[in-house]
Amino acid sequence: MLGASDGQELSVEYAAAFPFAGGRFLPGARVSYWSDKLAYYGTFVGEVSRGVLGYRPDAFVTSALRLGYIRSIGENWPFYGVVDYRFLPSEVRDSPLVDEGVDGSTSLALAFTREL
Repeated sequence: MLGASDGQELSVEYAAAFPFAGGRFLPGARVSYWSDKLAYYGTFVGEVSRGVLGYRPDAFVTSALRLGYIRSIGENWPFYGVVDYRFLPSEVRDSPLVDEGVDGSTSLALAFTREL
């Protein structure tokens, strides 16, 4: 997306929707392959010249779990919330960009949208 590397990510995801509390509960799971040229957890030459430990992870497979919820708030205002937990493989945990003892990463997203 930013042109920082020539890497690729390939993902397969499964999700289901269940009625819950006036909305839909959306659990899901994802498995992703990251090529060795995807620089997200690696360091660049410019960073190494500034004293950051050089690191280039090999290609790896990672997995994630997702819990989402969507519900209309008013006639045209859907609310969406999602929590993701990504399990980090050893190729990522070994990176100097990841704190020691960290086994995963969590993200939270909340959104309101206007349907026309």
